[in-house]
Amino acid sequence: MDLNESQVFIEVVKARSFTGAGKKLGVPKSSVSRKVTALEERLGVQLLQRTTRRLSLSHEGEIYFERAAKALEALEEAEREILEDAELLRGVIRITAPSDFGQSEYGRALAEFSEQHPHVQIQVELTQRKVDLVGEGFDLAIRAGRLPDSSMKAKRLGLSELNLYASPEYLEKHGTPTSPAELSNHDCVLFGSAHHQVWQMNKGEEKVEVAVKGSSCANQFSLLVSATVAGAGIALLPNLGNSERVSNGQLINILPGWGQRVAGIFALYPASRHLPSRVRALLDHLSERFSRIIIEGRTTS
Repeated sequence: MDLNESQVFIEVVKARSFTGAGKKLGVPKSSVSRKVTALEERLGVQLLQRTTRRLSLSHEGEIYFERAAKALEALEEAEREILEDAELLRGVIRITAPSDFGQSEYGRALAEFSEQHPHVQIQVELTQRKVDLVGEGFDLAIRAGRLPDSSMKAKRLGLSELNLYASPEYLEKHGTPTSPAELSNHDCVLFGSAHHQVWQMNKGEEKVEVAVKGSSCANQFSLLVSATVAGAGIALLPNLGNSERVSNGQLINILPGWGQRVAGIFALYPASRHLPSRVRALLDHLSERFSRIIIEGRTTS
């Protein structure tokens, strides 16, 4: 077995061309072609179907690529682990997260990790789109809510709750509700696209439903926070990310104890990929930090 031939074949498939693979490996296109041909001759099958316009995998090629790519990745990771100083994490961690991720303490958690491990580079893409972790080369995806069945592994980092918040200016002008029922008489800042909604809330075992209305609504919590701070009304906002706004007087948590426990917060990662030690360390850090944020959010509310 010639691992170099296998590596060249894998790079050709990833680049979808001999030229692209040659650039990645730093060798001429002719050398790439000879390696792939030698691999096909040794295996006795055609792995790639070549035309003047495109390159595609044969059935045997698909099988070989799937198995060989995983095996080569495992070998590379084994080498990285051996070479990596356990006390000095290195490398790049790519994370995808919802757009609102950047508006909360999560950014601080990443900054803390970077300070502790200065040789680790963290790249975060904030997006609402569905991301293909493996295909796009991401190590982690941060998600909230019920998770769809998938080939991803999930580590729960914490639970997110929604609590009631308003600005001091709004409450001074309109008064502070003393019970959930009074929310119907207030202008509310609503998540989604409907200006009339029913909020289902609980306080321990006690549950209520309240019909609310508002002139402002949005499908991102960052916009709801801005509108609420500006005095647009009362909003159900995540306790994650708002403890500082409560501390500095921008927001007041009204009707303490009432809210919604809406979702778990999870870190997803490919089940088939061995987690590098830097990614495992970040997962542990986020899990500890998220739990601490939730506790702080409850004590300040």
